Amino acid sequence: MNETLKKTVQRYWGFDQLRPLQSAVISAVMERKDTIAVMSTGAGKSLCYQLPAMLLEGICLVISPLVALMEDQLLDLKKRDIKAMGLFGPMSESTLVQRLDNISYGQYKMVFMAPERLQNPLVLERLNQIELSFIAIDEAHCISQWGHDFRPAYRLLGLLRKSLTTTPILALTATATPKVLDDIVSNLELQQLAKFVGSVERPQLAIKRFYHHNKEALLIAILKRLPLSTALIYVRSRQRAERLNDLLNKASIDCHFYHAGLSTAEKSARLNYFVKAAHPVMVCTSAFGMGIDRADVRAVIHYDIPESIEHYYQEIGRAGRDQNRAHAFLLSEREKVTGFAQKAEFEIQTVEALFSAYKKLVSLLQIAEGELPKEPFLLSLNQSALKFDLKVHQWYSMLRSLEKYGIIYCSETRKTEWMVTFDSDLFGSRERETDDALFRSLSKARNESKSRCFIFNFSSSLLLKAAESAARRKKIQLEKIDDLFQVNLATPREDHYVRNLLIKNHEPYVSLKKERALSMQQFLLDTDNCAMQHISSYFGQQSEACGICDYCNPQTPSEVDLLTFCSTPRSISDCLSKFECTPQELIKSLESLVEDQSLALNAEAKFYTL
Repeated sequence: MNETLKKTVQRYWGFDQLRPLQSAVISAVMERKDTIAVMSTGAGKSLCYQLPAMLLEGICLVISPLVALMEDQLLDLKKRDIKAMGLFGPMSESTLVQRLDNISYGQYKMVFMAPERLQNPLVLERLNQIELSFIAIDEAHCISQWGHDFRPAYRLLGLLRKSLTTTPILALTATATPKVLDDIVSNLELQQLAKFVGSVERPQLAIKRFYHHNKEALLIAILKRLPLSTALIYVRSRQRAERLNDLLNKASIDCHFYHAGLSTAEKSARLNYFVKAAHPVMVCTSAFGMGIDRADVRAVIHYDIPESIEHYYQEIGRAGRDQNRAHAFLLSEREKVTGFAQKAEFEIQTVEALFSAYKKLVSLLQIAEGELPKEPFLLSLNQSALKFDLKVHQWYSMLRSLEKYGIIYCSETRKTEWMVTFDSDLFGSRERETDDALFRSLSKARNESKSRCFIFNFSSSLLLKAAESAARRKKIQLEKIDDLFQVNLATPREDHYVRNLLIKNHEPYVSLKKERALSMQQFLLDTDNCAMQHISSYFGQQSEACGICDYCNPQTPSEVDLLTFCSTPRSISDCLSKFECTPQELIKSLESLVEDQSLALNAEAKFYTL
């Protein structure tokens, strides 16, 4: 590391040295080469563009699909006194123009942007007028139709290459098969390429696949076997995150939950808990983990089967970043494993379902064919799902899919909004002084919305108190909304265009999802090979047997240890809390001892020594 790099990384990040792969990637970027790097979770990808951005002339343009991660990085850079700007999320045309002006004249070093912004010709035009040092493309696998999170808007990055032919590109991803890597290089037209592929192997990570009919008891047993350990427990629904959190707290395990439905303040508090507590346990959806800088996570537990090996590998990579022994536990029931691919295929949204969701949305927002509203709409997730007779998680997933395909912009907001039902005749007489101002405000809002039921933002606490008083007197109906989304179309409404876009992009995605679900199922059922070798092979790499996974090191408890432990009657959960083995190995050993009449099972389903 040269002296300038060393001084910069020490001044802004407090590091004395870079990791070898970081150093190699940064050197290539500093030499203004097109660069592609596959770096596992926790390897420090963000520093590979943040550090060169500080040293090269001009602005580094960072493209990312992860709004939460961009928000986190902006906050972090601000704390380090580094000027950066964000161009993501719903915003009016005037706000966009103002921010582009600020970028041009504000001496910024980094600009973070969602790929969908490139659909706006103004953005492309202004980028051509700005001196860019290089373009960093995070989550670069999104550009490949073979990638595990393909986003068609990423294909717009080809427009950047065509208009900014001399600007170098750095493409970064945590996971990519050889097929995906080739697709990234081709789509971005990378030339004179510097290519860096980190090893998939995680030598400190012991992968254990546990099958048992009572996952709740199994989870508690694992956590009790790992006291004073930082742990992440991944689930695939918000409701399950909250339910498991309650279960674990009742079992005297201190933990919290995290999902995308929390308020900004709640998210901040949970993040602060996880970063600062001595041994935090977090039950979370995939919304948690990106950019979390905690090196001593000892266990990542998947309570639900991840949708793909890519997602699984990315999430288990959050354990053991301090290079000390860590565990990755995957809990399931044998029958759910054998039916996983079929169930996943059944749950995949069809093109028709997504197009129907789009038609419902534009109808609800009263957007005419060819129209592109200038301001975003506020949409209640629960209210709109109820209106269309859909489950909230289905409607949410559909909106996110439409966003992924660059059809809409969609972001959660935590403004305090109210659903008001107002009718001037039902309001009746205005007997109180505050009724008059309330009546005028609500009459105006009703005329603008052209509906007696509308979302309203009270401009003052006095007006809100007046509304609450009127609601108690049955003059209006008032309901607080805490699930608001800001939504707008990314392009003018064209139903035929949207349908063709979904046919072109979503149908191949459906096929790919089926393949990935089948690959995940095969990984779960492959108990005759090293788990890490299976993952390495999936990503086109070869590796030695890890020596610590459930295949390499089954850790069957000895007969003597089991008989001694069961001198007091013990349940399977008790045994799992004591012995570091899989439930399937434990049950095999217990059944063998019962057959030999060394153990017996009592009426409480507990094993005891004869």
